Amino acid sequence: MHYLLFLPGKRAANPQNLHDVGLGALLRPDDAAPMYADLLGAGPCGEAGQMVTWAPASPVYQPDRQVWRRAAPDPVRNLPGGRYWVGWWAGDPPTPEELARPKVIFGRARLRYNGFDWQVPSLLNLPCRLSLCEQTGSLLRTPKPEYDDWRREVDFALDLVRIALEGDLANVSLEHQFAQAVRLLQLNYRMVPELAVELGPLVDEESIFQTLVAACDSELLSTISKKREPAASTNSVSPAGDTA
Repeated sequence: MHYLLFLPGKRAANPQNLHDVGLGALLRPDDAAPMYADLLGAGPCGEAGQMVTWAPASPVYQPDRQVWRRAAPDPVRNLPGGRYWVGWWAGDPPTPEELARPKVIFGRARLRYNGFDWQVPSLLNLPCRLSLCEQTGSLLRTPKPEYDDWRREVDFALDLVRIALEGDLANVSLEHQFAQAVRLLQLNYRMVPELAVELGPLVDEESIFQTLVAACDSELLSTISKKREPAASTNSVSPAGDTA
């Protein structure tokens, strides 16, 4: 079942509420709209607020049947802890299929964790529109407006891969790497950081790094993997065509 969000102090079905707590990336024009329900009584933090989720789940608060986690501080964006809470039904955590966007962007690799596969998007496969170059007449590919912000992710991910090859990845904080990996997975899934580390797939440093590399759709994937010491992990990365 899809997870639930609780936004302390928020009211009304206003998408800005998600932007205010740093979850604006969950909203996409090509995705289903979330459902909102005001909670007049005490939520998981003891205050009133708003429940948010996506169909087929219902925005209801039943603490005796749900598991709740307080949002951690976000040092990358300087956001405070507790700005939202994320919950799921006890014994029924959300699966990749339940969190997937209607249009999944495919790539070379998937992350496997606890028997589930998470498709890592290739940033080179962003949906594009075509235009004609006025000077040459050649066709130009430009990301569609709803994906325009993601062009910056290409440069950032490629920079991290380059830094890793030069052996300087230690100079990039793990928090920045993790934030970037979550951002990439949000292309394909309604992912929040607390779920990524507790339920997968970003449960160790290797899975974070492999997400960044795979998103570049880089032929350097095998070279980089060989240069890095294998990490003991319950996570694995497999080619997108591998069903093992």
